[in-house]
This record gives sequence, C-alpha cells and structure tokens, in this order.
Amino acid sequence: MIREVMPATNGLERGTEMRALRARLMGLWAARQLGLEGAAADRYASEVIATQRQLGRQGITAKILRDAARHDVGLSAHDVWTEFRLCDWEAQRHISRTQSTETSRPS
Repeated sequence: MIREVMPATNGLERGTEMRALRARLMGLWAARQLGLEGAAADRYASEVIATQRQLGRQGITAKILRDAARHDVGLSAHDVWTEFRLCDWEAQRHISRTQSTETSRPS
C-alpha cells in the first residue's frame, strides 16, 4: 500500500514527504470506507493529497466527512481524527525507516 518514498535531503523535504504520505494513507483509508477500490481508490487518495496541499489537515477532515455524508457512510470527526493520528504515525515510521536505511548505506 505504501509506495516507495524517495529519500529526502533536508528536513523541509522530509516534512513534505511525510505529509504527502500521510494524506495518501488517509485517502486510501477513506476510499475503503466509501467502498472504492483499485483505480478509483487511487484517484480518491490523489484528491486527498491535493486537499492536504491546499487546505491542510482540517481540509482533509472536512473532505472525508463531506464525502462520507454524500455516500451515506457513518463516519464521525472522531473516526477521521483517530485514523489521521494512525496514518501520521505510520508515515513518520516509514520516513524514519527510509532515512535510517539511507544513512546506513556505505558510500
């Protein structure tokens, strides 16, 4: 589910990668809640990434809640924020693991 993330060269790039990965994970989770699979789930995740870039965390939450209501899926803000924290943790773990692999490689 997690695509390879290119190693970042500085903290700003790592933060950007982490936010994009977190948004992708959130998008894929929300897509599953909405009953989307395959290419439709990937497109939805891309929409969530775009929302992250434009509106941040609150934008992601609003989008997912709005889409869930439109599809008559019972999600609460608490559900979304709980998953957001899990995706944040997973994205940070993935980025840290990628960094440690890069720093431990011989030159």
